Amino acid sequence: MIRIWMTPDDVARTRILPTPQPLCELAASLMERRWPAPERGRPPRHPLARRVPVQETRLLLELTPDGRRYPRFLSPTRGFSSFEESLDTVLGTPAEQVRADLEISLGGRRPNPWLRGLAAGDREARHRLDQALRRYYRDCVVPDLGALAASGRANAAELVQAMGENGLADVFRLLRPWMHWSSPVLTVMTRTDRDLRPGGKGIVLIPSVFSAHPFWEIWDDAITISYPVRTALDAASPQAGDSSEPLAALLGRTRAAILRAAEDGAGTGALAAMVGISAPSASQHAKALRNAGLLLTVRVGKAVQHTATPLGRSLLASTRPTGAPIQA
Repeated sequence: MIRIWMTPDDVARTRILPTPQPLCELAASLMERRWPAPERGRPPRHPLARRVPVQETRLLLELTPDGRRYPRFLSPTRGFSSFEESLDTVLGTPAEQVRADLEISLGGRRPNPWLRGLAAGDREARHRLDQALRRYYRDCVVPDLGALAASGRANAAELVQAMGENGLADVFRLLRPWMHWSSPVLTVMTRTDRDLRPGGKGIVLIPSVFSAHPFWEIWDDAITISYPVRTALDAASPQAGDSSEPLAALLGRTRAAILRAAEDGAGTGALAAMVGISAPSASQHAKALRNAGLLLTVRVGKAVQHTATPLGRSLLASTRPTGAPIQA
């Protein structure tokens, strides 16, 4: 875990990015393939059986042989919103930084010829990296990112609202169990153990829909933390070998997710974003739950609000694992 010692200036300058960052999601997707999701205690974020570009995937996995340390220069987190802009930053990284990052990610292993060329700033080596990143992103990230990114945006919007209404402590409360706040220290559950001091520059929080655990970087002396977005679909999906969540088996995975998302009330669009489906599909599932007496739908102006009925809440309470939070 890392411990971030925050001053009042750090608290005041903490920011929340509104959407997942393309290359951070690519890195998390690679780790999903290196470490299958059930082994890490969560449902898979995208179908790993999808055909992948084998040659490009193997090339990229050479950058992180143990699956634990990913070269920092490959996941810029300065708030870029497009894949092309982020990729330009990667390809323009000075050779000295590439070399230093690879030494850390390889963990003392001998680099192969391609990695040596990459560290030396070889043009052909960087071209191969460019092509591998482009094809992997196109084939393995883009097909699933659209629906999942809606959950990331909804989550970030919730955090921004919490910050505006109740302050940063409420943001960190919503980010449990990944983060724990005990002023002036923010503890983040990562694989590294380190104390960090932002020095008045604050931190940047970035939603990640593919990541299974938080990861952090330092860019331009600012600490960035990508945190896993937990969607209603996760909450309704039982893990391998786990019989403590029968709701999905009873209602179906998507309808269970819809019911959980509507526990405190939500519009059709919000349900669709949280579960990662289309609005018409969310409306159909809500209708089925309403016909079963589990949802109440009320029209508010031109919009509708769906809320779990007492029967629906009772069902949620009776099928929630002991000690599980209502929302993560």
